[in-house]
Amino acid sequence: ASNKTSLDFSAYILEALREKLESDGALEN
Repeated sequence: ASNKTSLDFSAYILEALREKLESDGALEN
């Protein structure tokens, strides 16, 4: 596995979590 793949995976997870928090109303933006 390359570093780029690892970074892309982490970015995907963080983005998914951020969207979940927004949909749950945890963020007020």
